[in-house]
Parts: sequence; C-alpha cells; structure tokens
Amino acid sequence: MPNLSRLARLSSLLGALLSAPAPQAAGTLPTSTAGASMTRIDDNRAAILKVLGQHQAAMVAGNIQTLNDVLDEHFTATHITGYKQPKAEWLAQINSGYFKYHSVQPQGTTVSINGTTATAVRRALIDVTISGSRGTWRLESTTQLVNRSGTWKIMTSRSTTY
Repeated sequence: MPNLSRLARLSSLLGALLSAPAPQAAGTLPTSTAGASMTRIDDNRAAILKVLGQHQAAMVAGNIQTLNDVLDEHFTATHITGYKQPKAEWLAQINSGYFKYHSVQPQGTTVSINGTTATAVRRALIDVTISGSRGTWRLESTTQLVNRSGTWKIMTSRSTTY
C-alpha cells in the first residue's frame, strides 16, 4: 500500500511547479490591457515574457540566484492542495534537490496587463522529481506580476491540475 502521507505531501508541493510559466513564440500570446498605448503594451508584454522565460529556465537549471531575482521578496506559491508556500522555503527545496525540474512543456499561455500589474495563465506539462519520485503533471498556473520601478517581478502563483 502506498504511503498516503508521502503522497499527500508530494501533491501539496506540486503547486510550486506552476510558478514557472513559459512564454510562447512571439505573436502567439493574447494580451489584453486597460488604457495603455500600444508601444507601452508591447514593451511591457516583452518584459513580462522575458521574466517568465527566465523563471522557467532557472527552475530547470536549478539556478537559485535567477529565481531569487525574478520572484518578488514576498512571493508565494499556492499548491494544488491549497498549501501556500513562501519563497524561501521553495528555493531551499530546489537548492537541496528535494525538487528537481527536468522540463516544462508549455501547452498555452495568456497574459493580461493592467497598468503596473499583470496576470499570466499558463498550462504546461511539468516533468519533476519530488523527494525522489519522478512524474509528469498537467498543471495550470495563474501568476500575478507587478512592475516595481520598471522591473516586472512574480508575486504569486496559484496551481491547479487540468
């Protein structure tokens, strides 16, 4: 019989996987805005896609410094079980090898920008080893970003399965 406690913990930690939205190729992301010029919209969209791409690449590479840079200091990841994990805890688990991300395969992304805030919704197949158990999950993340002094930072990510 499987260890249900371990399975529950693994399930609760899967939500952190969705804090890594990946950008699609140029021109494939629908973007909506409220009251901004097209040039500003395009500049913000490009900057957001860059941050999301850096985040995804850093997860797969296990690059804690880049993750620390793209995540807001108060970042949290809400897992599929509802567990809300603080940034420092998640980064420590990646650094220790508890989480080992092998790949993130985007299945679709949308970005909405409203002034200095943005929301990215992404579906992806995520291949990860968690505490020695490897699997691929179909996850959807809703990621909130904020522009602080001209730099987009990831504030929160909420994960669900699809």
